[in-house]
Amino acid sequence: MVKSVMLVCFRRPVLLLLALSPGLFCGRPRVDLGPNDIEGTLTHAGQEREYILHSPRPEPAGRVPLVLVLHGGGGDMRGMLSLTGGRFQELADQHGFYVLYPQGLEKSWNDGRLDPNSYAHQNQIDDIGFLTRLIEDISFRYPIDQARIFSTGISNGGFMSMRLACQLSERVRGIAAVTAQLARDQLEFCHPARPVSVLLINGTEDPLVPYDGGQVRVFGSDRGEVLSTRETYDFWRHANACPVASRESDLPDTAQDSTTAHRFDSGPCRDGSFVSLIRIQGGGHTWPGGWQYFPESLIGRTSRDFQAADLIWKFFEEISTTP
Repeated sequence: MVKSVMLVCFRRPVLLLLALSPGLFCGRPRVDLGPNDIEGTLTHAGQEREYILHSPRPEPAGRVPLVLVLHGGGGDMRGMLSLTGGRFQELADQHGFYVLYPQGLEKSWNDGRLDPNSYAHQNQIDDIGFLTRLIEDISFRYPIDQARIFSTGISNGGFMSMRLACQLSERVRGIAAVTAQLARDQLEFCHPARPVSVLLINGTEDPLVPYDGGQVRVFGSDRGEVLSTRETYDFWRHANACPVASRESDLPDTAQDSTTAHRFDSGPCRDGSFVSLIRIQGGGHTWPGGWQYFPESLIGRTSRDFQAADLIWKFFEEISTTP
C-alpha cells in the first residue's frame, strides 16, 4: 500500500463539521489502495452498499479475526483510511487479520441517537442488518474466525460500534469507540445477549461530544444526548459483571502536545470479557495519533502519545486469547 499526500480543501468546512466529519477535511493525507485492498458492494434492503476489504499478507493459514472500522458522520470509508494513516492495514499484515471499512449511506450511520440531522436516523436505515449481512458475506468468502469479530470507529462510527455491542453481541466479541459514549436513547434497547469487551478512548476537551455527557452539539445543532464517559464505562462494567475495582495506570507522556492519557481497566469480567477506558486529558474530537483534520480551535487537540489503532488492536488481540 502506497501512501501519498494530496491537498483536499473545501469552501464550506463549517457544513462538513455540522455532520461530525472526521473523514472530510482540508489537507488530508490520502492513503492509496494496494493490491490487497478490494472495493466491493452488497445489496441490502434494496440499496447498494459499499465497502473496502483488506486481506492480510502473507495469506493466513487458518481462520483469523475480522476488524470493522467505521467512519464518522459526514465521512466515508476512504476518509477513515486517511484519518488512521492506513495503520490498520499495516497491523493486519503483521498480525494476520482482515480489515473491513464499510460505507454508511449518505455518509451516516443509524447509531441509535435521535439525531434530526442524520440521514440514516431520519430514514431509519437498517445498519444493524447491513453490517450483519456484510459480516456473513465476508465470512462466507474468507477464512474468518467467528469468535473473533470486532468493531471500532470514531464519533458516529464509535456510536455505531456501541450499538453493535448492544444489539449484535452474538456476532461481535469486542468494540473500541473513539470520541463516543452510549447514547441515552439507546439505553432501553441495550440488552446484549452475551458479554462484549469494550474499550473507550475519549478526550476531556471534546467540543462536540461532551466527555461528561449531555447533548452532542455542533454549531448550536442538537445531535442526540449521550451518557458521560464514566457512566458508559460503568454501564458496561455492570453489564459484564466486572470486578468492583478498576486498575489504573498512566500512559507514557511522549509528546509535547498538551495532552496526557490515563487508563482504567476492569476484568476479567464474565466470560473473560474486559472493559477499559483511556481518558485523554486535554484531548479533543480526534483520533489519537491520527490526522488533525480541522484546527484545534474547532475540534480540539490530537494526542500524539500513542497510536489509537495500535492500542485498539492490542485490546482486541488480548481478549482473543481469553476463553
